[in-house]
Amino acid sequence: MKIRSVIVHGVKDVSVVEEELDLESIKASECLIENTVSFISPGTELSRVFGLKVGATYPVRPGYCSIGTVTKKGDKVKNVEIGDKVIHSGQHASMYLYDQSNSESGNLY
Repeated sequence: MKIRSVIVHGVKDVSVVEEELDLESIKASECLIENTVSFISPGTELSRVFGLKVGATYPVRPGYCSIGTVTKKGDKVKNVEIGDKVIHSGQHASMYLYDQSNSESGNLY
């Protein structure tokens, strides 16, 4: 499936890329979220874009807070159902593969 994602390649070097997301191998702890809206953190994310964040590394796929609909889920995902609207800390992308077993994925509400 083709999705669009934001990538910060370096200072003032940001692009939206189209890439393939493999949905055949979705893990039992993952769910696919089709994002409706994605929020930007002007302090955290834009400081990296403009080179203000000390020690920033590139490239990075930013993501602060997104709202979307669960469209597919693995067998071990129990707190949401397909069709549920959720808020999550995933990347700025048209779709996001959220992994409940990964602490860096944040919470899914």
